[in-house]
Amino acid sequence: MSNTLETASGPLVYDVVGRGEPLLLIHGWGCASLPWHPLLTRIAPQFRCIVPDLPGAGRSQPVAVPPDMFVVRDILIRLIEQEGGPVHVIGHSMGGALALLVAAERPDLVRRLVVTAISLFRNDRERTQFNVAMAVWEVLFRLRRRWMMNVPALYHALGRQFLRRLPDDDTFTRANFIDFLELDRAAAIRTARSATDRRINIAAGRITVPTLYIAGRYDRLMGERGVATTAAVLPNAKLVWFEHAAHLPQVEQPDGYAVLVSAFLHAALRLPAITHLTSPSDHFLPGESDPEPLSSILQTTVG
Repeated sequence: MSNTLETASGPLVYDVVGRGEPLLLIHGWGCASLPWHPLLTRIAPQFRCIVPDLPGAGRSQPVAVPPDMFVVRDILIRLIEQEGGPVHVIGHSMGGALALLVAAERPDLVRRLVVTAISLFRNDRERTQFNVAMAVWEVLFRLRRRWMMNVPALYHALGRQFLRRLPDDDTFTRANFIDFLELDRAAAIRTARSATDRRINIAAGRITVPTLYIAGRYDRLMGERGVATTAAVLPNAKLVWFEHAAHLPQVEQPDGYAVLVSAFLHAALRLPAITHLTSPSDHFLPGESDPEPLSSILQTTVG
């Protein structure tokens, strides 16, 4: 069921799917909520999933005032309150940073937290490099045209930035590319440029709720050193490496991802500081109430 929260930035359109404990899913930059769909089909029977398109993405347009990440944080807090929080929160990439901001600002509204494919900036050099990259992206945004959705070479090129391997079926890759083509340029750029704000690192160090941190070994956007730094900043977070995934483990290995986050959110899984999920396939779905079979596809290293 689609709903709308009116904000000063424009409408925030979101879906509510499933039943059970409330769970907010926050998507990353450069897309809308589509990358959550594989997870939704697997966990909606266990959770009432609240799935927004962030301002300027997907259906959350037009944008009246382009927001930065801190404005989006406040919008998400309003959404949680409207939907009767507290909630569990899963955030991906930039959505992971937003999840940290929400949990640090309003820990009373967050039960458990999962952040996926996120890397905090380690120094000013990285922030400068990011700003240079965003200047390039701003040019690319101006070059977008609708006809590009029909050029496989273009949506394959973008897909390879996020996926270890492109799926045989182009449905997801093309649909995600269309969401990119339809992003509000001003909202996307302003939100991304605020990602270098040092307050995000400060917020990460203030997290008090149980936290699961998921990273893909083949994620070229985050990098292993960035993951290590982020894991060290997050208080008492459990790090799980998906050894056969890149930037979108919830898309590349949706069964394993769903099993893991469901067990964590139900507080039914004990993990050491660092865990390696080594199965290259998704042929391992334990029963909803029994996460124990997950141990058969985990190799754990205490760090």
